[in-house]
Amino acid sequence: MAKNGVIKSSMSTDEVCQSPLKINVIGINREQKRAIIFNPRCKKWDCPYCSKLNAEAWTYRGFRGASLLTMEGHKLRFVTLTSRPYATPNQSIHYFSENWPKLARRAAYHTKKHEIEWSYFMIPEQHKTGVLHVHLVAVTDLRTKWWKDNAYQTGFGYMADSKPVDEPALVMGYITKYLAKSIQFLRWPKGFRRVRTSRNWPKPPDEIMPGWDWSTHDDESAWFEYYMLTDYGYDVKDKRST
Repeated sequence: MAKNGVIKSSMSTDEVCQSPLKINVIGINREQKRAIIFNPRCKKWDCPYCSKLNAEAWTYRGFRGASLLTMEGHKLRFVTLTSRPYATPNQSIHYFSENWPKLARRAAYHTKKHEIEWSYFMIPEQHKTGVLHVHLVAVTDLRTKWWKDNAYQTGFGYMADSKPVDEPALVMGYITKYLAKSIQFLRWPKGFRRVRTSRNWPKPPDEIMPGWDWSTHDDESAWFEYYMLTDYGYDVKDKRST
């Protein structure tokens, strides 16, 4: 449909990345004589398309990590931390950045005293008022009382909770719930990480497609490769946004 001389796509904003990167990625499978050209998605949380894929990827990583840790014999807990009651939305985010490293070091120290290696998967969330609180899936035996005392001493609110995870499958619903809430809020500072993990939280396996070679190109080089591959009889899928 044209409006004011501009042709608009009929695709919904949640069906395509709104700001794809201005580079061209080409994948070639020589054995199958197939190729694909596309612009990588922006991966931004304020992009309707990418936010859904980001949430799916992080949910997978959180659930997979929880399952692996449980199989290794680790006990998990759901932990919720709040901000100071008087904090404004901006203050709560600023205080979180300052105070979380201090609280995390305490949690690691006290967890290690019981011969448990501290590990976590965290989702910050904004309340309806915009004030920040956070949810964790953590490898720890620290209970609610410990979190209430130590969170307050390091600059968080006194309201805190810690419950055991009875089944790893519950982690998927937990992460999905809070990521869905997080996506609804767009008033996040630039560069603020919507999901955070400790360095030792299990990473997903490499997902590079076997048999495919990948390279990046500017527009001119991408068109040259496109026509060359077509001339050589490759089945080329052009998925570029422009």
